[in-house]
Amino acid sequence: LAQPDLIDKLHFAVTIGEAVLIEDMGETTDPVIAPLVSMRYFKKGGIEHVQIGLKAVEVHKHFRLFLQTKLPNPRLAPELQACVTLLAFMITPASLEAQLLHILIAKDRPDLSAQHEKWMSTLSAHELQLKVKEDNILDSLATSEGGAILEDTAAVKSLTESKALWREIGNAKGAAHQAEAQIRQLRDAYRPAAAFARTLYFCVVELYQLDSMYAHSLAWFKEHFCGSIACTQEVHGTAVADMTSWNRALRMHLQLQVCQRVSRGISQTKGHRHVFALQLCHSVLSADGSLDPHEWRHFVTRGALAASPSSPVANPAPDWLSDRVWGNVVRLAQLPFAQACDFLSHFGANASAYRPFYEHMEPHTAFHLLPKPPAEWSPFRKLLLLHALRFDKCVPGVGVLIAQMPEFFGPSLLPLLEASDMGQTFQDAFDDSSASTPIVCILSPGSDPVDGILELAKAVSDEEPTSISLGQGQGAICLQLLAQVSVKGGWAIVMNCHLGESFMPQLEKFVSELKHRPRSTSANGGSVEDITRSGSGVTAALPLHPSFRLWMTSMPSPKFPISVLHVSTKFISEASGSTIQSSMASALTAVYSTPELSDPADVDMTAKPKMLRKQLFVLCFLHALLCVRRKFGALGYNMPYDFSVSDLQASALTLQDMHSSNELRMEGVTYMLAEVIYGGHVSDNKDRRFVLTEVNEVLAAREGVAFNVGGDKYMMPSDASGMLDSLEMTLKFVRENWPQEDDAAIFGLHAHADLVVQQRAATQLLEPFSSQLRRTSSIVQLQQQGASPAEASIADPLRDMVDEICGRLPAELDDCPPLHTTPMSNLLCQETRRFNKLLGTVRTSMEHLGLALQGFVVMSAELTEVSSALMSGRLPDVWTKCSYPSLKTPIAFIDDLLRRVDFFRGWIERGQPEAFWLPAFFFPVGLFAATIQAFVQRCGNVAIDDVVFVFHVLNERPPQPPQDGIIVYGMYLEGARIDGATGLLADPLPKQPLAPLPELWLEPITKGDKPSRASDYACPLYKTAHRRGVLSTTGHSTNFVYNLELPSDQPARYWIGRVLRRL
Repeated sequence: LAQPDLIDKLHFAVTIGEAVLIEDMGETTDPVIAPLVSMRYFKKGGIEHVQIGLKAVEVHKHFRLFLQTKLPNPRLAPELQACVTLLAFMITPASLEAQLLHILIAKDRPDLSAQHEKWMSTLSAHELQLKVKEDNILDSLATSEGGAILEDTAAVKSLTESKALWREIGNAKGAAHQAEAQIRQLRDAYRPAAAFARTLYFCVVELYQLDSMYAHSLAWFKEHFCGSIACTQEVHGTAVADMTSWNRALRMHLQLQVCQRVSRGISQTKGHRHVFALQLCHSVLSADGSLDPHEWRHFVTRGALAASPSSPVANPAPDWLSDRVWGNVVRLAQLPFAQACDFLSHFGANASAYRPFYEHMEPHTAFHLLPKPPAEWSPFRKLLLLHALRFDKCVPGVGVLIAQMPEFFGPSLLPLLEASDMGQTFQDAFDDSSASTPIVCILSPGSDPVDGILELAKAVSDEEPTSISLGQGQGAICLQLLAQVSVKGGWAIVMNCHLGESFMPQLEKFVSELKHRPRSTSANGGSVEDITRSGSGVTAALPLHPSFRLWMTSMPSPKFPISVLHVSTKFISEASGSTIQSSMASALTAVYSTPELSDPADVDMTAKPKMLRKQLFVLCFLHALLCVRRKFGALGYNMPYDFSVSDLQASALTLQDMHSSNELRMEGVTYMLAEVIYGGHVSDNKDRRFVLTEVNEVLAAREGVAFNVGGDKYMMPSDASGMLDSLEMTLKFVRENWPQEDDAAIFGLHAHADLVVQQRAATQLLEPFSSQLRRTSSIVQLQQQGASPAEASIADPLRDMVDEICGRLPAELDDCPPLHTTPMSNLLCQETRRFNKLLGTVRTSMEHLGLALQGFVVMSAELTEVSSALMSGRLPDVWTKCSYPSLKTPIAFIDDLLRRVDFFRGWIERGQPEAFWLPAFFFPVGLFAATIQAFVQRCGNVAIDDVVFVFHVLNERPPQPPQDGIIVYGMYLEGARIDGATGLLADPLPKQPLAPLPELWLEPITKGDKPSRASDYACPLYKTAHRRGVLSTTGHSTNFVYNLELPSDQPARYWIGRVLRRL
């Protein structure tokens, strides 16, 4: 498609009737070839024509069009699928294993392989000769007269030669069969290594589903497979002596080589390295027959398909075991292996024996504390128990699972899960590259790898790299620069490829030509005259200098050419520092190496004023604090923000400019940081409030005083220590005096924030596998693919779930009266309509899915999505489109829906309730608005805008409902609680991050009559724990409900960013 003469070639081929193959197609068709794909032909003079570009050409009847794509799983539009015939040339596991076995034998036993190929070639040649002889004989028989065949000397000669050839073929077949038997025996001996290599390859390919930048080719994998064979031969010789040891050595070496390079290019902060490790673990154990598919599905879906027990089982230890965890145990007990040992009864009778394991700080290392029978379970079944009791430890539990199976994975897989040394990563990527093998750096928010590339260039090359950043109008300049550098030698850095989507086809063509270009032998490369005039096509004939290296940086983008990714070595650049100490070190290095701030030769700051040095140190801490807080997800910020080194350097230069002008005013510095530099990224009001609070507090730090609320863990060095005089001294102070692991309090978060982060990491770990189930485990697919009985039996729990949901759905709510005279009755009518629509949608989808499972209706795409969602434990899209926000599994969602419907049914039948269950509402803000409207109607002379709420925490409900306002309940505090004795906000109790909020009386009152309570904290109320939503015109997230002013004896800054209220 990128060829400049594409239209001319199409005109020629369509006219004379030649076949055209267009390679590297995407998921959409180019407008130029769209008329050919959709066959939009028209007749002109009785002859079919087609419009290609600006010209209509005659269509020859023999013209054929073939489209090829390298995308592993293209999502083609239905209108495109209707126009073409789809052929999947994806390699199958069996054929890949056969190819790898052939490579193994050819590399390790070339004598037998050559002998086998020789005999096969000989047999083929003999068969061809025999066919010629047979044809000659038949011709002689056909032309002989009177049956005088024996008098025909030519025919007799052919018969004699055929007889001799037949004997020769017989002897050759015997030798070939003997060689074939040897090859077959070798194949069986090598099969374990080839089977593992096949499994490893498909695990690598599956990474593409996580991110389009994680694309790897089969040719790349075979290259490393051949390299591992060679290395194994060097160390262990051929496999003749000990096949088992040799196969294991090859397997371990291949795993190390491939996993090192794969993990270098996938994200650690997103948990993708653990996903890859778990995917490999699952595939290897499944291939070995050591993993039951039902147990794996239970692990991935968190027991969403587990059958409920015939009768409810009471929680045996409610004092320390929450009902949610007990529900996990009950679902685990429904698995066959748990039923075989009557695990549920055992747990109920011996619950106290499980408490030490449950309360252990690192339960994934304390399986020895478990009683029997779990103590004797397999490593994966122990992981299932950890999954049920301590879901937050699933991620480290995967590492323990791998460590407990050295016979499968060896010692090389675990280190790949740890953080990478970026300096070594740059070097490794360079070592794997060549003049024709580019290097792709995958960017992440807050990262900038260019400085690392430049440092590496200084170490290994005499020339400074040439760089260009893509953007509007930079394509032609970039192409000319690449042509020049590729001929003369040196490094070229093409930055921000995701910003030059229109240039990607030309870049793809340039990269594809690299391996075909002649190698330059002159020291200074060559000339690139007339490159600008000749265009991009000239590069194919230009000599390629051996020192040329092409570096490309790009954010993850589906538009990045997959063919470039296939031939490149890849690594990911992530913002360094998951802790304050490591992020502080990166921030200090960035500031001290900024040319405008320090001398890059000695990185010395002694010439700077002491006050400036202190404030730069404080600024680095602020930057580290804001960046590391992102790891807490929704607890950290309502929206994700890309704070980067550029923000830090801009802030440092602002400080220096104010010092230079002798007009240092902290108010101005605070405004620039909180509102412009860092605050410019922040779009959510609550996040902006937190950033402003942190900037004010951190910038007020003094020497010898700890930052924030971290006790004495994060001290600022004093002037006398001299620790701020140089980068080396400052880094030494941070390493020796600051902790390696951070307390959540330093971020202003509650003690359970780490627990929430760990649970989120575990959810992120399992989500890709849940998505995989949605793609591959629909009932129709299983039946079409001839699935095994164990896999096909998945239909049974799905059918049971559908029947359960259909049987439990209540009738729709009664319609409201035609006249609505009060704000509350209007609100009730609106909520009734919403719930009736949701009930109808759920009921219709379940009835249709039930019929489809029985074969009475076609399993449409919508029903396939519904079934896949139910099997993976998430809500179907057709439900969420008309539902309230929910993070629950389907069965838990139905339970919650029944409670909500019952609440409103009671309202309709018995009248307005004394207290309102706030989470029951689709639109909770509507309840607050209706309360204010009712108050205004009663008062008569009050404007709606003058009415506000006063929030009263109730220890017990009054005997009569209040005349003004409403009583609400059903809310929770995350990271805080209401102290029963004082009625004030307090820190949460141990292992209880969520605390129920007592009933609240929302008393409407005019602004002038509102009492002054300066110590109250305006606590944000959200619909779900995922505070992120779409920003409305008010500046609030659509997930945001209201600010509830709760009594507190702590200043507001203590709770800002710490408390999450949710329904």
